Amino acid sequence: MPRGSKAITTGGDSFSAAHITLAQFNTILSRYDATITSASKPKPEPLTSLDSWRRHELPGLITSRSPPHMEKAEVYRLVDCKLKRGKTRPILRLIDANPPAFVTSTTTTAFAHKDLKSSFTALLALKGVGPATASYLLAAHRCPNIPVFSDEAFRWVVHSGDWNAKIKYDEKEYWEFYGKVKDVAERLSVTLDEVERVGFVLGKEATTTPVAGKARERANKAAGIEEPPSSRKRKIAAEEKPPPAKKPTTTTITTRRSGRLRKQ
Repeated sequence: MPRGSKAITTGGDSFSAAHITLAQFNTILSRYDATITSASKPKPEPLTSLDSWRRHELPGLITSRSPPHMEKAEVYRLVDCKLKRGKTRPILRLIDANPPAFVTSTTTTAFAHKDLKSSFTALLALKGVGPATASYLLAAHRCPNIPVFSDEAFRWVVHSGDWNAKIKYDEKEYWEFYGKVKDVAERLSVTLDEVERVGFVLGKEATTTPVAGKARERANKAAGIEEPPSSRKRKIAAEEKPPPAKKPTTTTITTRRSGRLRKQ
């Protein structure tokens, strides 16, 4: 593991994807809605409503059509949900550049494929859609049997909770992630979507505030999951550590660097 990385320490390696028990899994999964609420950004639409729509309403809308497909407004809204759930990137303008008819025809073709990889690849034809975004579109059609490509879940199942691990966001990484998520789902008899959501919660909680951390500890204690003494000491030390002294204000000149926008 790279120096300076932060891995899962709560409960030893019991929270790792390879060792987590079903009871622990369900306890963490029960915190998903609260995690989404804490990460919610109100404008222009809160993540709480977007994520609920993504998981509970959109799949039914897609399958109710003959043939199944997505409309441009739905793709735009789904990408907005992805960005608010993860890192904000200026790709909505690229999504908006896709003609409505092209969105309909592309998603129709993609969803008609029985082979997952063929369906996934077909979605990459849309402007602004890279592997991570394509996973959201495919998951909307095949929920809950497709995991979305979130940073947190990827680092949990692929890098054993190394929350600083670099991600390339390419197709090879997604299918590696998919395979490991499927392994966990089969071992615990849960859905692939649920595995992704547990990884999402663990990743968000790894960088949580002390107040939220105490709430997590209470939930773990109620479920009979006890943190090791070393982990508790580190948390106490972190909470009691005085804030760093303010550095003198200096004037700097910032130059703007141009870069090519990267699809995700």
